[in-house]
Amino acid sequence: GAYEVVRVSLLNGDLWDPMESVHAKNHPEVLNFQIQLGSKELIIHLERNEGLLASSFTETHYLQDGTDISLSRNHTGHCYYHGHVQGHSGSTASFSTCSGLRGLITFENNTYILEPMESETNKYKLFPLEKLKGTWGSCGSHHSTSALPAGNWLPPPSRTWPRRHKRETLKMTKYVELVIVADNREFQRQGKDLEKVKQRLIEIANHVDKFYRSLNIRIVLVGVEVWNDIDKCSISQDPFTSLHEFLDWRKMKLLPRKSHDNAQLISGVYFQGTTIGMAPIMSMCTAEQSGGIVMDHSDSPLGAAVTLAHELGHNFGMNHDTLERGCGCSVAADKG
Repeated sequence: GAYEVVRVSLLNGDLWDPMESVHAKNHPEVLNFQIQLGSKELIIHLERNEGLLASSFTETHYLQDGTDISLSRNHTGHCYYHGHVQGHSGSTASFSTCSGLRGLITFENNTYILEPMESETNKYKLFPLEKLKGTWGSCGSHHSTSALPAGNWLPPPSRTWPRRHKRETLKMTKYVELVIVADNREFQRQGKDLEKVKQRLIEIANHVDKFYRSLNIRIVLVGVEVWNDIDKCSISQDPFTSLHEFLDWRKMKLLPRKSHDNAQLISGVYFQGTTIGMAPIMSMCTAEQSGGIVMDHSDSPLGAAVTLAHELGHNFGMNHDTLERGCGCSVAADKG
């Protein structure tokens, strides 16, 4: 099958409890859980990702008449975590516990997704990231913009980037103040549930932050915005036009009311052709072009997280590896 069914138990003091206790509203600062994988036991250590949400973090949605409402909520005690697998050096984990335990584990050069099974309590699906349902991408360029076509598998940044970009790893930690916007189609695809969409956007940011940590770059979310009434700019199946419409909206409307370095649109629209993401290259922190668009192409938020991390890479000026560059990494040039 595409996934393994695993049992997960939560370390509570000295006891391993069934996972149900994580569904409570209070999300502990530290969370340890165990995955029974065949004869193997994986113990995952998680800590709340305290730096994820800026003190200026706001959530924006719209009234029927188009008035924007921005709320600043007290998000101390939120449900987004980073961590590692016990006994595996170089392992990483990024999880949310907002609606059950779900997330990503990387160890021994393998990356797995863990998510609750719909029908069964305390049973979880564990499967390789490559098996994520949805559309995956390789890359093609468009002048100073890079498009990410679907069809091939794009590796998550954390596995390959530290090797590829050794020279580019920063001595000083850099912080990117990010805004993530969900368009109207995305709002509809998530069942018109405002809370669910906001949670999904924060969860995406939590994964992207984990991917970038190895490069000494931190993602700080300063805002999420949901276009729950209508799209604030024209988003169509043409990714190039949609990107430039979004970048114009960001410059004219978003920047004046919300200070930030970069904005990414998570779209529920299926872009024509094979593109699942697009962003200008070398544009981080510019007023005109610091942003990208990402097609939300799978049920799991991890699909969009990998694409968003990739587009952000282009904003930073990372290009696709080519054979001429002598990239000695295991991922072929046509895959990323």
